[in-house]
Amino acid sequence: MSVVRVFATLLLVASAVWCTWLLWQYYFYSPWTRDGRVVANIIKLAPQVSGQITSVQVRENQFVKKGDILFTIDDVPYQIAVRTAEARMNSAKATWEMKQSVSDRMNNLSNLAVTAQQQEDARLAAAAAEADYQTAVSQLDHAKLQLSWTVSRARADGWVTNINLNPGDYAVMGTQSMAIVDAASLRIEAYFEETKLFFIPLGAPASIYLMAGGPPLTGKVSSIARGIEDIDNPQGQAGLLAVKPNYQWIRLAQRIPVRIELDAVPEDLTLVSGMTATVVIEPEAQEQAAQGQAAAPAITSGKN
Repeated sequence: MSVVRVFATLLLVASAVWCTWLLWQYYFYSPWTRDGRVVANIIKLAPQVSGQITSVQVRENQFVKKGDILFTIDDVPYQIAVRTAEARMNSAKATWEMKQSVSDRMNNLSNLAVTAQQQEDARLAAAAAEADYQTAVSQLDHAKLQLSWTVSRARADGWVTNINLNPGDYAVMGTQSMAIVDAASLRIEAYFEETKLFFIPLGAPASIYLMAGGPPLTGKVSSIARGIEDIDNPQGQAGLLAVKPNYQWIRLAQRIPVRIELDAVPEDLTLVSGMTATVVIEPEAQEQAAQGQAAAPAITSGKN
């Protein structure tokens, strides 16, 4: 009876050790992380010309399509600028045509009627008039461009946020007025420990579990960051790394950003840039990574 008890005790201890080892392997080497974030590109919008806001045609958190009108600026001053530039261009064109005609006539006269110097002066005057005309054309193009900028349009499909203007406000060129969360750029940025990168090949399928709940999402690993900042060892006054002495017994693994492109997202699921998520790399991807590493040729020192 005592032998059975001893055997049962040893079996329980061995099972506990085996489970502990499996949990250790899973926690430290299995490619999963709770440090995942929903990320999107934020398009910052600012007026390209200054003027009074005449209308704001969007509301906070509204979804817009690329090309939709967001707000408009009083365009009367810019219409006047266009008409002024057109008048200058027409005047410059008339002056150029007149001087070009004079130059042509003088070139057709004999040397007895005009001197070579007079012909050269007429040619140069026509060339200068042509340059003035081209400058006037450019000024007209710029005036028309500024007129078009009085209507601000969405540059991508997405959600309008952080609206900082109202009709009647004076918009200052270059001052941010709102932003658009680019819907097409929604993705997951997962931060994996460096010890787990071995099991994360490019294109690996991943499952994403949002902390907010809802059905799990799927995606694929699109890229792995190739550099992170060394916060512990900043540059010293002499231009060298100020390496801090490290007396810790345990060395913590660095976290490396891994970008995951999402597959189809359910229409009724609200994704918000900044939400947290748990990311798990599927087992078949881990097996492929292990097989690829085993099939890789060994690196030799090159010495005979």
